[in-house]
Amino acid sequence: MIRTVKLDIRKGEYLSDALRRHGKENIPTRVILNKVLPGLGATYCEIMSPRSSIIIEPNVPVIVGKMEKHKNLLGIYRGVKTDEVARHIRKYPGCCKIMVTPESFWKVKQAMEDEGVDMYKDFFMLFDECEKIIQDNDFRETIEAPLDDFFLFRQMAFVSATPILPRDPRFEEHGFTELRIEPAYPYRKPLRLVTTNNVVEALAEVLPECKSKVCIFVNSIDTIESLYKDMAELQNSATFCSTQGIAKLRHVKDRSMHDRIEELKRYNFFTSRFFSAVDIDVRCKPDIILLSDLYGAEQSVIDPRTEAIQIAGRFRNGFRSLTHITSIKPLLEAMNASEVDEWLESARLAMTEIREKSKKDKRRGYRETYMEAAVNLTYQQYVYQNGKDNYFRQDNFREQERVKSLYRSADSLFNAYRDVPFFEVTHEDKQYPLTDNDRLARHRQTSRKQRRIFLLEQFERIAYLRFSPDEKDQDRYSRYLARILSSEYDCMFHECYLRKGADYIRSVDFKDSEIKRAVEEAGTTVFRKKQQLKEIVEKQFRVGEVYVGSDMSVILTAAYRKVGLPVNKRVNTTVLKEYFELKEERTKSIRYIRIVKYK
Repeated sequence: MIRTVKLDIRKGEYLSDALRRHGKENIPTRVILNKVLPGLGATYCEIMSPRSSIIIEPNVPVIVGKMEKHKNLLGIYRGVKTDEVARHIRKYPGCCKIMVTPESFWKVKQAMEDEGVDMYKDFFMLFDECEKIIQDNDFRETIEAPLDDFFLFRQMAFVSATPILPRDPRFEEHGFTELRIEPAYPYRKPLRLVTTNNVVEALAEVLPECKSKVCIFVNSIDTIESLYKDMAELQNSATFCSTQGIAKLRHVKDRSMHDRIEELKRYNFFTSRFFSAVDIDVRCKPDIILLSDLYGAEQSVIDPRTEAIQIAGRFRNGFRSLTHITSIKPLLEAMNASEVDEWLESARLAMTEIREKSKKDKRRGYRETYMEAAVNLTYQQYVYQNGKDNYFRQDNFREQERVKSLYRSADSLFNAYRDVPFFEVTHEDKQYPLTDNDRLARHRQTSRKQRRIFLLEQFERIAYLRFSPDEKDQDRYSRYLARILSSEYDCMFHECYLRKGADYIRSVDFKDSEIKRAVEEAGTTVFRKKQQLKEIVEKQFRVGEVYVGSDMSVILTAAYRKVGLPVNKRVNTTVLKEYFELKEERTKSIRYIRIVKYK
């Protein structure tokens, strides 16, 4: 069991200040340094320390950002040659600063050997954002490449504001403790949790509330692409992701893509490589949105204990608002902690049994079949090739299942946020007639007839919004149509639905020719009726007069019915904007509308 030691940090102090006040000149050795708060300057503390250091950073953007600020620091990642590392070691004897990705650590090791330097004795090794070794382990095996060397250093430490204490026994064997830097002041940040059955619609409603630059963190390139496709309002935008992610995105006007931090636009998307460590310098305080699209991309879940805190800490000047918009998936498969332990143990026993049987039987076919079965076992990913436990991969399994289980109910996720000391969470639930599943199904429709059947069903489900007296419902109806109608034919099909109704469309079996003819015939009739409506409206409402909003709706509804235009319950006063410039005036309980002038 790793023992925890606590040190306090005062308001306004950085990590180096707190350490010195407690009699420590540098980051101590053999600790998992739990900063609790992002932005305390742990890497800065090590870069400025009077000793040689190797700092492991999980992602390249962090290294690039630190190199720009510290000229004595060499960043090592793909493309940097071993001889560059060797030159840097020679240039800074005794106080050499190196920052490297896990995958490029071998270059450091090679350069040290070439220069005759004993890095295990002469260098301090710091693994930054150490929870990433666990969280990224399933899709990035090489992230733990430096770990065997890590334990050979005389001085070494893990650090993060959100560490996950590893189960690897080597930490206890080397006498590691958790050094927790406990703030001696209130530090909770307000977070608004929005659970919904349609993340696109929820995002569309939240965006107008954002008055600053908007930074949207979502761990799915496919979800980002889907949002661009469905939301015309996302103009003047940028996406920050890996070079592989950039290759998957459509390149269109008013949309830039970068693999490192550049100047922000109005709307900015960030994938997981920007969730932690990297500083995002913005003059203004941005509006931050975390987005989890469970139906489009299960991997877009965000952990309240780690990733949400890290995201909030990317902005050194603070933020204006912090919102997490997420779908909830009750049937999401996830194991609890005891189920994970049971699965790992039983799978280990099964693999051991298969291997033992393959050794005992002398028949070649028997042995080879059993060995082949052992190689293909799912459990193989949780052990190394030598058969020893891969504790980091097993911890990854535990963490993934824990986080997934939070997204099976809104209460589970809310309670998880409430249990995190970093946040002061509020919760609201937004439900819509069209869901995430509808959105995804719409994108999957290939045959024209199937698409028509699908669209008609959606038209019917949102019809009640069209004639709602609530202007928010009217706006929502318009947004739905903007997303649903993606072609000229879709628009013509919708026009036929408005003029002839769903029963007619079904009666003609969704045939192109009948739909087109119906729209053409209705067009002449509708034009004549709208002219009649215009004459009635201009007689009923006079420029300069003030009317009660509800009275105007009654008059408009009667006018629609008189000329024979389709109407459900009542007509909203927004249709008057076709004929007049309006000015709204309100008292506490009554909405008045002034007719300013003709259009």
